[in-house]
Amino acid sequence: MSKNFFTFLIFALISGSALSQEYRDTSYIIPEIEVISFFNNVNELNSPSNSTSLRGKEIEKINGRNAGDVLQTIPGIFVKNYGSGGSLQTISMNGLNAEHTVVLLNGSKLNSIQNSQFDLSLITKTNLKSVEVLTNGFSSVYGSDAIGGVVNIVTEDLPIPEKLNLKLNSSYGSYNTRNIGFSAGNKIKNFLWSIDFSDERSDNDFNYYYSNGTTRDLKARINSKYSVGNYVVSGLYNPSGSLSFKFYTQFVNSKKDLPGPETGTPQLLSNQKDRNWNNILSINYSGKSFSLSNEVNFQNNLMNYELIPFTLSYYRNLLVSNLTRFNFNFKKHTSVIGAEAKYAAVNSNELESNANRKQYSVFSSNTLNFGKIKLFPSLRYDRITDISDDVLTYKIGINYKPFESYNLHLRGNYSNNYSAPAFNALYWKTGGSRNLKPEKSRNIELGLITSGNLPVNYILSFTYLNINADNRIIWLPGNNYIWSPVNILESESDIFISSIRMKFNLSRDADLNAELSYTHNNSVKKSADFENDLSEGKQIVYIPSEQIKSNLEFRYKSFGINIFYSHIGKRFSDAENLTAISPSSVLDGNVYYEFKIRNFKTRLKMEINNITDTDYQYIPGYPMPLRNFLMSIQIDYSL
Repeated sequence: MSKNFFTFLIFALISGSALSQEYRDTSYIIPEIEVISFFNNVNELNSPSNSTSLRGKEIEKINGRNAGDVLQTIPGIFVKNYGSGGSLQTISMNGLNAEHTVVLLNGSKLNSIQNSQFDLSLITKTNLKSVEVLTNGFSSVYGSDAIGGVVNIVTEDLPIPEKLNLKLNSSYGSYNTRNIGFSAGNKIKNFLWSIDFSDERSDNDFNYYYSNGTTRDLKARINSKYSVGNYVVSGLYNPSGSLSFKFYTQFVNSKKDLPGPETGTPQLLSNQKDRNWNNILSINYSGKSFSLSNEVNFQNNLMNYELIPFTLSYYRNLLVSNLTRFNFNFKKHTSVIGAEAKYAAVNSNELESNANRKQYSVFSSNTLNFGKIKLFPSLRYDRITDISDDVLTYKIGINYKPFESYNLHLRGNYSNNYSAPAFNALYWKTGGSRNLKPEKSRNIELGLITSGNLPVNYILSFTYLNINADNRIIWLPGNNYIWSPVNILESESDIFISSIRMKFNLSRDADLNAELSYTHNNSVKKSADFENDLSEGKQIVYIPSEQIKSNLEFRYKSFGINIFYSHIGKRFSDAENLTAISPSSVLDGNVYYEFKIRNFKTRLKMEINNITDTDYQYIPGYPMPLRNFLMSIQIDYSL
């Protein structure tokens, strides 16, 4: 047994001894992200880390059709969008890449073992209950990839009333974009069931401007058509008040034509087909002062990529995992102790035949309440077989409320985090390297958050993050011009995030909601790849130096107007910072109207995106659409 494992056991015993103390505040539960928004509860005030949650109506008011569009509105997050619609969307947090952020669906990890990333465009917005974000490293709870942060995407709950619930939604917009969705659910004695279906298609042949240095031409995107089908079945059986069984299965069938970067020359035709099947079966038991849960997750994801007439690649990702958690509640104290076993394999014509990984983990996460001070220690041990490595990660967080009469909380945390090499880097037949080590980081966070209701309801927060990452993996060309990954990159990120949310009650029937956030991100490369490397000390590519986001909503009875403003600062597209992508400011908006007739509740919405017809890009060579629209209708019916 390794010394890291014995360290974990000692930590667990110390944490367990604290159970004898009688504490009484359990508002912050880390293993299942529960960061209730300010207007529903105050849990995010009591957390040791910057957190954001969007729920229900907050998600409905946002423009767009998938999880990536929702996340783009959250402070501190940069979604790399490769052309709107069904194009690839990956997340960047705190100056790090998509493989450094854990993406969860209902608490189960979605990051592919193939590349440690997940395409956010594959999750439609229609049945989302909430999107929850922790903007800092949490490997001590969620393991590999959680260096930059954690995103949990939560789908709608099963229906509680003993009656049939039906929902129909449809939309049509620019570029022949159309969507149809249907969901139904009911409760029969102790069994609740729900089904959900959506189908979205688009020609996606949007207009954009292309500049060749002398002229600026209006063009239409070609080879950009896509279709995404999403099918969900879930159920809950509750034979007693303390015992429940729950299952969730989702199948996503996606086909996308890939236009590639715009360079002014004819593009090669390519396409990608994804068939992702995700299954979750959980058993939960709740006692008076403790609960037990066991969750089995099986994923079977197939991706086919075709570059006509040169390449035909396939990747089949298989994953089986079992997660067991014991939750203890002792008035002011909570403790979670758990274990996870995981097997993952990839079968591909691009990777070696033995690409598989077994991972065994144990973890402990705790909340200790000492009146004005709350402490949040957590520790995790991971054994990863294919790289023959064991990793011990920890986090210690604090939340301090110095004044009884004023709702001000000071918070901070320190953690170490890691990301295991993805299979593309380890097992690529042409240039993969079996000698790669996990990427690691040391994260420091300091901040404050305060709320009040005079003269308006508000919540104000300031957060500073410092992340030192080493052993980062970069790809370098060899003597034979074949690129291979190596552990040599070191980087440091200094991030400042400030945000304010306000709610004005104008009258009994009218209110005004406003949000404004500013993010400054200085993420620089601290290592040299070779002697006289001019990229050392320069900003990491594609990371915006600043972001400004604001939302404004006016509601009168059942009518509402939303305005969204986003400013993305300068980004560099080369390692030496010689070429920059111009800053861009984009304005979106929508109007909606809700009404109810008998058992029918209807919501009409009209979205206008890029109102000012701005010519912009998130990634060089991948233009975003000019002004466009989307009309939608949603009908809920209950017997």
